[in-house]
Amino acid sequence: MALCLGLAGCPSKATPPTPSPAPEQTATSSTATSKLVVEPAPGGAGFWLPLHWDNLMKHDFEKLEAAGFYPNGPAWLGVIEFLASRPPAITGLDYDDSSDSVSVYAAQAAPLRALRDRIERARSTPATLEATFRAAKAAGFAPGDL
Repeated sequence: MALCLGLAGCPSKATPPTPSPAPEQTATSSTATSKLVVEPAPGGAGFWLPLHWDNLMKHDFEKLEAAGFYPNGPAWLGVIEFLASRPPAITGLDYDDSSDSVSVYAAQAAPLRALRDRIERARSTPATLEATFRAAKAAGFAPGDL
């Protein structure tokens, strides 16, 4: 697992930024909507995709928990690394996870946009999201509570 290495301006593991979701991004039920946005990285070096569990969850948290998953930052890191590894693999990514978030960094925006699109497809329906968590775990991408 890469930990936010090699990019100037990347926050340290001790003080990861916590993305603050806008009110429309807060997702605790299947009716919530959220948009994942690639932004210039803090410090001006490269780009980042800030992912907080509540802007990743488009569907009921309880449904994933009932299926045996706890979708916190480390679990999402496993899912995100799994999605990035699928052919064609998305390379040039650095990760920084905390208890409730994952930040993904890259020198260019294109890999982050490709990853964002895969995350959007993976979370498109409750069944697709659960299947993605299961596939990530089966493939060995299982840090945290995945």
